[in-house]
Amino acid sequence: MQTAAVTGAIGLAGAGATNVLSPILLPENPRFDRNVSYWSQVLPSASPAVTHNIDADVLIVGGGFLGLSAAYYLGQTLPGLRVVLLEAVRCGNGASGRNGAMVLTQTDDSYLQDSDHPALDRRLYELTSENTKTMIALCRALRIDCELEQNGALQAVNNPSEVAARQAFVGKARDQRFPFEFWSGERTAATIGARGYARAVFDPGGGQVHPGKLVGMWKTAALRSSAELYDSTQVIPIEEGAIDRLTTATGLTARAPHLVLATNAFTSKLGYLRRAVAPIFDNVCITPVLDGGRRMARADSVQRRSHRGLLRWPHARQSNSFRWRPGRLPVQQ
Repeated sequence: MQTAAVTGAIGLAGAGATNVLSPILLPENPRFDRNVSYWSQVLPSASPAVTHNIDADVLIVGGGFLGLSAAYYLGQTLPGLRVVLLEAVRCGNGASGRNGAMVLTQTDDSYLQDSDHPALDRRLYELTSENTKTMIALCRALRIDCELEQNGALQAVNNPSEVAARQAFVGKARDQRFPFEFWSGERTAATIGARGYARAVFDPGGGQVHPGKLVGMWKTAALRSSAELYDSTQVIPIEEGAIDRLTTATGLTARAPHLVLATNAFTSKLGYLRRAVAPIFDNVCITPVLDGGRRMARADSVQRRSHRGLLRWPHARQSNSFRWRPGRLPVQQ
């Protein structure tokens, strides 16, 4: 929070200087705040903390989507390896358990934007879209409902001055074999229940998920792949070598020739990327299930309060709940 306050005060123009100075002026706080988001209500039960020294083939630090899926795929691809995952609080405590619940294609810096590398962007689109299908199949195989749906995502155009640029983007993208669609204001309103949006870009490869339940799915998958998972096991700075050596906050050690850091924004707490991480705050809203009239009123209220040119919306859900997360204007090269 202190680092975030400094970043906010200086502004984006000074972000580079902040990354250099903040590790010096504001030493890293070793504590981890607990996830109290809406999604945290269904995070999987915590596993016991480690109580003994460990020698493993692969050590994974971090129990979010990345750490848990790495544990699962290592077990599936290389059976017989001893894979051990150490999580500081409980699985899903970090970004995997507090996010916008949207499953989007491509990468954040290329999503629905023009690029000088269309072939690479199309490959990323195909890969991320197929990854969602793979997760859906795994959920079905494990008989776990994560509310994962690949029913598309909308980027709604709030500013009429952006319509021509967005329409041109979709036309160019379709020429490059992207499946994007350019929707009218009427179709957009009928789908998301918000009147007043000029147009929208529809991506059929997108979707949404319940992040807390998805953490539970990946944890179940990792355990069934014979990975060992330990919650409440904080790792303090790592000693690198032919055999990496980790020490826990309780003085125990874990050693392995292969180490995966799946720690996201908490990586700096291990001494890495201290000058390369800046905090980012993002607002996410979710409502109870709404009837048609209340859903329209709430959607219109969000639309009126938005001062950005583009908004991201999940596609309509049968539950008729309402989730909203701000998007951003495309970067003009």
